[in-house]
Amino acid sequence: LAMNGSSPYEFYLSADGTSIAASSDATGNNQQIVNNAVRARVAAYASIVGLEGSYENLPDLNASSAEGSFHVRLLGTSVRSTYLDAHYSLKYRTENGESVRLQGPGGKLTILLIKTFGICGSFDAHLDSTSDSGQKWSGSQVEGEVFIDFERLRVFGRYTKRDDQITSAGGVVERRVREGLGAGLKLFF
Repeated sequence: LAMNGSSPYEFYLSADGTSIAASSDATGNNQQIVNNAVRARVAAYASIVGLEGSYENLPDLNASSAEGSFHVRLLGTSVRSTYLDAHYSLKYRTENGESVRLQGPGGKLTILLIKTFGICGSFDAHLDSTSDSGQKWSGSQVEGEVFIDFERLRVFGRYTKRDDQITSAGGVVERRVREGLGAGLKLFF
């Protein structure tokens, strides 16, 4: 179906802010830190394949990440309609001077409930990776979104949960969970 759309080319720019509660259980103490994150995203699609890139900054945690992903739309005609895609992501994350390259598969499902209102869910798996200091990282990220479209502008609210498991060179396992709510804008052209 996606091959029969009116134009094979789609682009969008997106920006959002999220208030995130971050917790860590490295020492057995569950520390909670609330901070803000900002993210910018750009995407380009040609027919059923697309490339997306994003940058996220969490200044309160001294953390940032850059991501690039390759998408294949399995069902649907465009990123502005109901669709299902599969993707593979490469991420470069820095946190308190520690750098790690993550990669893994994911998927996204967007459902238009009416012409201008819908929901979206995505899942990304982070396969085992080793950081600059020899720590082993793995985990996942889940996002849920509700949106309303105004012509080429989409306004959305988002729930995000990222769950990382980090094993030090000495075998100590730390679980870091980041969970939050945010809002943003997406411009299609």
